[in-house]
Amino acid sequence: MRMTDIQRCEVRPGTLVEWTLDPAAVGTVTDVPEDPRPPAYVQESHLRTARSVREDGLFVPTWLGTAFDLPGAVDLDVLQEALSRWTLRHETLRSGFRWSGDEVRRFTLDAGSLSLRRTVVGHFPTRES
Repeated sequence: MRMTDIQRCEVRPGTLVEWTLDPAAVGTVTDVPEDPRPPAYVQESHLRTARSVREDGLFVPTWLGTAFDLPGAVDLDVLQEALSRWTLRHETLRSGFRWSGDEVRRFTLDAGSLSLRRTVVGHFPTRES
């Protein structure tokens, strides 16, 4: 595994597919109770830094991305199922955070309420496209 930021990402030709939380799952977030477990130190540090940057008028988007080199055509339904199962197994990927004053509070979506939405952004035949 190689971790990098988007500016250093080696973009190759291929199909760009984006998976996000289904809007129906996002809509349930306000009703999800607080998780008694606090955020990890790194999570809280990231959230405080993002909040500070935003208060200074800047916005730095965050995301988790991955790239696969697969021989032949990929079955997007199978890949989506694998991503769904991976997300369900890792509570961190189902967790979110809310501010309560100056405190960060975790909430965790129930596995049963999680679903992913797939969007094929497009096929890019060259690096420059």
